[in-house]
Amino acid sequence: MNLDWLLGFIEGEGCFSIGFHTGASTTYAVLVSPHFSMSQKFNGALEEIQNFFHSRDIACPINASRTENFVMSINGISGCQKLAELLAPLKWHTRKRDDFETWLKCIEIIKRGEHLTKDGVLKLWDLSKNMNPGGRGKGRKKSDEELIATMNDPKLKERVRERYRRYYRRRIQDPNYDRERERERWRLQKRKARTKHEDSVH
Repeated sequence: MNLDWLLGFIEGEGCFSIGFHTGASTTYAVLVSPHFSMSQKFNGALEEIQNFFHSRDIACPINASRTENFVMSINGISGCQKLAELLAPLKWHTRKRDDFETWLKCIEIIKRGEHLTKDGVLKLWDLSKNMNPGGRGKGRKKSDEELIATMNDPKLKERVRERYRRYYRRRIQDPNYDRERERERWRLQKRKARTKHEDSVH
């Protein structure tokens, strides 16, 4: 495999994104991190790319998704920065270059620590809206108002901390604790709450 082949695959199947999650380790209970992913119906090509990345010390697990595809992902600033250094000098041929350049700007903002401030989170949020307009970026789980409400909620951070405390207590006390089952339960609760909110709005 060479970098030109890899770039062609990424231009066709890659997705650059910025994740926004609730967490207790930041001032405004919003964790921001860069992500990269590719999905395929069969995992042969992804495993070849995975071996290529591993040889360059980039962690990129492959997991089966709920859509029966295989998804390879790179998460966090360290791995994403190494990927960015590989791809930046290459000659791009599609508008995926625009997503990549926006992603690079977001990585630089995170490296400077601006993602730990309210203005920084909002700047990253606005930049990320311009990514993947024809795919995952066209629909967001949170609205602008919901993100701002999250950062302005003084009690949210403590609620998130308590959720993590309950989670770790269960892991320690229950030898049969199933992390994936618990995560699916959380996702179901969030979907129900979102549906309830949408129904109340309409």
